[in-house]
Amino acid sequence: MVAITLLSVIMIGLFAAFSTTQRALRMSASQTDVLEGARNTMSLLVRDLSEAASTDQPYAINLLVTNPAGPASVFSMPRPGGGAQDNALQDVFFVTRKNDLWTGVGYFVLIRTEGVGTLYRHTSVMAHTPNNDLSKLYGNFTLAQITNSARVAEGLVHLVVRAFDSVGNEYFPPGSTNDIAILPWPTGFVFTNQAMPSYLEVELGMLDPKVYNQFKSMSPAAGVTFLRNQIGKLYLFRQRIPILNHHEP
Repeated sequence: MVAITLLSVIMIGLFAAFSTTQRALRMSASQTDVLEGARNTMSLLVRDLSEAASTDQPYAINLLVTNPAGPASVFSMPRPGGGAQDNALQDVFFVTRKNDLWTGVGYFVLIRTEGVGTLYRHTSVMAHTPNNDLSKLYGNFTLAQITNSARVAEGLVHLVVRAFDSVGNEYFPPGSTNDIAILPWPTGFVFTNQAMPSYLEVELGMLDPKVYNQFKSMSPAAGVTFLRNQIGKLYLFRQRIPILNHHEP
């Protein structure tokens, strides 16, 4: 009886240790998936945005950041210690130039319901000639569909881009307006003519894949309620990007 009791205690202890290790491995694998996906997404954004250039045309857009749904679409997730994480999903458009070709690059988020969506990348190309109206590149982006765009990442909860000058001052802090900004953050801003900021800061927020899969199986109303309580499963990333072809207004 003593031997059986001791063996039972040992087996229970081993099972508990195995269960804890297995749970830790699952959490580690989930975090690795998120980190890898976010790292790839951020690398793509950094590579593209660092090459943004000015068109030097009065009506052509060099860089535009906008939240199509407006400030009311900001999705807040309460923090356990108080306060909230305010998430917004912005679209980003800019142009790059290589040799005699201009490329319009745009990122847009297809939102399943309030608070989360899938990120897509759209490009269009135009030859560099004096008579070409480069404003058409942005026009092409406004007509972008998922059928002619590349899917970049799923489970996106937060994508915000901010602009900074050469000494680190933000052009459009939250709630501000000036001659360059067409709308206050988090709705967006635009640079035209020769103007381009010295730095852009990208904030990216992605859900844990397991949580995202749970969310997809819910109705929109239930999904929103579910998401608001998942602050612990939201992974935030931030990176500041120097713009090689900056030209401050």
